[in-house]
Amino acid sequence: MSSLRGLGRRSRQFEVATCNQFGSRASGELYRVGWPRTTSRKAVEFNAYLRRFGFDGRVILGKEKDGGLDILWMPPLGAVPHRLVVSIQCKNSSYDVDAADKSFGGASRSLGCHRGLQAQVHVSCVLFNDYIERRRLGKKPFNYVVLGLSDLAALQQQVTIQTL
Repeated sequence: MSSLRGLGRRSRQFEVATCNQFGSRASGELYRVGWPRTTSRKAVEFNAYLRRFGFDGRVILGKEKDGGLDILWMPPLGAVPHRLVVSIQCKNSSYDVDAADKSFGGASRSLGCHRGLQAQVHVSCVLFNDYIERRRLGKKPFNYVVLGLSDLAALQQQVTIQTL
């Protein structure tokens, strides 16, 4: 996946590869949100598609044409429109906090258009086509989870369950 850096078609390939790889680790449903834009070219049609996830039909559509949403992961918890939504922004580049902040901003405005949950309820992640080391993250807290290629690796162990 690290060889899929760049813009345009490479970015789409990175999103598809991320979605497929993430699917080996996740339960529930994964959606690459930009996919319907190939057939639903009008904002009204695209917003109708997003309603199935609990959005209210007014997702902000800028130059990116997908509301700034790359991948939506819906773990099997809750029910639409009160179902947990994890937004995964794909940055087909090396780690760059400024690029992450910009990507998160557009997605968070769209997440604010959810009819069942407030924007701060959703879990937001920004995944880089890079390996993220703790020392590179800095000391200030983030309002999203920073992910890297190692976070897409196959699971080596089952979930640990602890009870008191």
